[in-house]
Amino acid sequence: MFAGRSMLVTGVVLLLFVIFHVLDLTTGTSPAAPDGFQAATHETSHAYSNLVDSFSRWPASLIYIAAMVALALHLLHGLVSAVYDMGVGVGSKARNILSAVALLVALLVALGNITIPVAVLTGLIS
Repeated sequence: MFAGRSMLVTGVVLLLFVIFHVLDLTTGTSPAAPDGFQAATHETSHAYSNLVDSFSRWPASLIYIAAMVALALHLLHGLVSAVYDMGVGVGSKARNILSAVALLVALLVALGNITIPVAVLTGLIS
């Protein structure tokens, strides 16, 4: 399975993404964060405006989308492996059902997260 062979690569991509994500949306560190980044205070949070500002930049959106594709592959293999390691799925019918459920979960997580930058880039969210 391709997802299993790509675990090292997707793991590294996800690690780099987590670092980028923290620099971009949590600490506001340049050059990862947009110029208009506003740090949160005890009274206010600027998470929404920071997210919109960040995803309005197409390179940041592409990084996020690519990371979600890597997450889908990583999650797919992890879910299938976890179920097999517990001894479930020894029959071919059960294996096929579990693989389909794992694929569905991985796709739902990735596509759900991908809708955010796409919505910002298309102007649906502003």
